[in-house]
Amino acid sequence: MADPARKIATYEDLLALGEDVHAEIVAGEVVVHAAPGIDHGFAAGGVTTDLTGPFSRGRGGPGGWWIVPETDVRLPTGDTVRPDLTGWRHTTLPVLPRERPVTTLPDWVCEVLSPSNADYDEGEKLALYHAAGVPWVWHVDPERRLVRVYAYDPRGYLVHATVRAGAEAAMPPFEAVVMAVGAWFAPR
Repeated sequence: MADPARKIATYEDLLALGEDVHAEIVAGEVVVHAAPGIDHGFAAGGVTTDLTGPFSRGRGGPGGWWIVPETDVRLPTGDTVRPDLTGWRHTTLPVLPRERPVTTLPDWVCEVLSPSNADYDEGEKLALYHAAGVPWVWHVDPERRLVRVYAYDPRGYLVHATVRAGAEAAMPPFEAVVMAVGAWFAPR
């Protein structure tokens, strides 16, 4: 039986933590994450750079996307998440909203895995994205130096591709541009 005294977290609870705190609401509770490290930031910056020009700005690619880092998104499940990168096709979201959290389901999310969050991102958070119906999820893994591309299937996400550093690939939903995945990982 549910605890009637348990308070369900609200978006205001997240805001009260401050802008610099990386937190989400999962199953009605606030989940706070560790600050990302340098490998995480380097990888997130590389993905952002490679996607923003051709897809958000239409430079060297088709355009037609909003790609935004660290944006709060309320999923249809009621959970509020903050993916490392979130993307919406202009056909899904014609105008970039100003409200927080964004309530339109993303067409794509990207999570950069860190040692402190990999289990959560690959388990519970991937399950949240599936329950919400997010069509494409990328896991960028600086530790293993690879990208895993997940495609939505009603039974669970299917691994569409695993791309390792050193390979170039056109990964869905961004097949219009070939990207050098290895450039996303900090030199060792």
